[in-house]
Amino acid sequence: MYLLSIYTENAKTFVSGKFRFKKEHGKIRKWTQLSADSANRELLQLMALACGGTRLLYHLPFKLKQLCSHSSTPLQIEIILTPHSCDIGSSAPHLIGSGVQIYNEGKVKRLIRKNCRFLPLNIPIRELGTGTGNSSFFLLAYGPELQSHDQTDDFNFSNQFFRVTRFHSLFNNQAPITDPVAFLNRLHYKGVRVSRYPAIQTMQSLKQVFKEYLDVETGHWMDKMCDFRQEWSLLYPWQKRAILPVLDTARHMIDAFPRSCMPLNMPGLLLLDRPDLFCTEKIFPQWITLMDLLFPEIQYALTLSEKSRLKFPIKAQRKCLPLPAPLKRTKTKPPARIPPRGILLLDIDSRLPNLALMKISRYFKEQGRKVVLARKESFIKGVEAVYASCVFFSCSSQKRIESLKNFYGESLILGGSGVDVDKRLPSK
Repeated sequence: MYLLSIYTENAKTFVSGKFRFKKEHGKIRKWTQLSADSANRELLQLMALACGGTRLLYHLPFKLKQLCSHSSTPLQIEIILTPHSCDIGSSAPHLIGSGVQIYNEGKVKRLIRKNCRFLPLNIPIRELGTGTGNSSFFLLAYGPELQSHDQTDDFNFSNQFFRVTRFHSLFNNQAPITDPVAFLNRLHYKGVRVSRYPAIQTMQSLKQVFKEYLDVETGHWMDKMCDFRQEWSLLYPWQKRAILPVLDTARHMIDAFPRSCMPLNMPGLLLLDRPDLFCTEKIFPQWITLMDLLFPEIQYALTLSEKSRLKFPIKAQRKCLPLPAPLKRTKTKPPARIPPRGILLLDIDSRLPNLALMKISRYFKEQGRKVVLARKESFIKGVEAVYASCVFFSCSSQKRIESLKNFYGESLILGGSGVDVDKRLPSK
């Protein structure tokens, strides 16, 4: 997803209540720079809350009421975003509206149409961050001070609310992010030891950019016996600070897109509060270039000091990302209608021509009856009889048969080797 605009009401510091990302000619600015003040820090937090999903917000290590200006009315956040196919499938609408309402006592409600105050009426409203999947509406956010796990990280998704760890450091600087040594060990095992392609590509990309832009000695990273705890101990403190958010981003992208050969190339939104504090003043432009190259399809919004904004790489400033094109919807055929005394023929589990069903079809057509052939399951009211052929005795076939029996009852006539090998059609 890419975020297009955000509208707020009753925010404590972000009083303007509206922000739109620059876009033109079907593209959106890849890097959006904001001045480093309390209003823009809160703006990043409001973006994260709206994109994170209501069920995750209760698990943030942060009191949400701190963002409300007046206790008598809720904080209203509304957003417009454009989803990619990885967010809600190939049938995704071009634009989606979403948002949350946060009450002073900490209660959170998802935005529904009748409560919208800013979004256009023609945009569908969706709740983000729902379900058990981890790839839809990919969001990451980081605060200016980062703490990492130290042998306490959970890589097994045992916490059903693990997605909150993708943005909790923006709200609490004590909220830990990825254990760098544990992650590099896991990535090294998958890539070097068992030769999984996505892990190899990720490891090689990290090895290259860390060497080129952060002056990290990565010559042993692809060795089978590489000791990453020792490698990490040899880094300077500023190198560790610069690397932490990079590794955390890579870790979450790998987790979110396990079926992608190039998970670091997937789209999403990344919010950064004062990333110029992650590394030295001299290295900061190189760190931006590193992030720009390593995650080419990510949309960034970040707060920076005026001095750091002046040093921001010109090439990165000018980059834009293509917005997902609107999908052309194909017209689907209406369901078949059967007139009274019609006959339905079902081929439950085979794609080959079915001789028995062909004979039954000819028999009834010669009587002037309407005959409809369908595959797998079809539930049509008003048919006189249903003849179903099942060739294979499998779990899926038996489930379809059970569903058909429940719907058609005595009107269903079953046959085929998957039901009864001795059953034959009458000679006539």
